[in-house]
Amino acid sequence: MTADDNANIDHNLVSMFGGIRLGEGVHVGQDMVAMFGTVHTGDNVSVDGDRVVQPAFIFYGPMIFLVVVSILIVREFRAYRRRVFLRGYGYPPRM
Repeated sequence: MTADDNANIDHNLVSMFGGIRLGEGVHVGQDMVAMFGTVHTGDNVSVDGDRVVQPAFIFYGPMIFLVVVSILIVREFRAYRRRVFLRGYGYPPRM
């Protein structure tokens, strides 16, 4: 979401997983919400309502942790199955 200098936004400004870039003298009539994104504003931006910014690491941090745990579980399960298979293979060959 990008607003040029001296723009007027009458209602709410909401951005999910994206960035908000507001120029100089921008006026937001109600609330401004940036969920899991970034906000870059000029010096004299006015927001009549609330200003809420939720950084991206709040969402991506736990997601990365769950992916890493899932990868480790799958890796260990495959290694266990490989050990069970090779245990019954009989290497070196029996005479």
